[in-house]
Amino acid sequence: MHSRYGRTLADVAVGGRPVLIGLSVRRLFCDSPGCGRRTFAEQVEGLTARYQRRSPLLQHLVEMAGVLLAGRGGARLLQILKVRCRGPACCPT
Repeated sequence: MHSRYGRTLADVAVGGRPVLIGLSVRRLFCDSPGCGRRTFAEQVEGLTARYQRRSPLLQHLVEMAGVLLAGRGGARLLQILKVRCRGPACCPT
């Protein structure tokens, strides 16, 4: 084990309240000479994905709202579902 760090993931709302998951993630190292990566973070199967700040279930919900309702309609639906999102794709001005 190399070190640990904190990670926060957003998940699907429960009872109309947003859910944030706080994880303590291990950072591991590989000392094999053939390995190209020196350090890497562990992933929790079904809960985390590399570089994601949302759970896979919430990510799928956001993608489907964007594809099916497009733009502002999708953003309004996500607001009703209490999905906190950032950026112009989720929250148009």
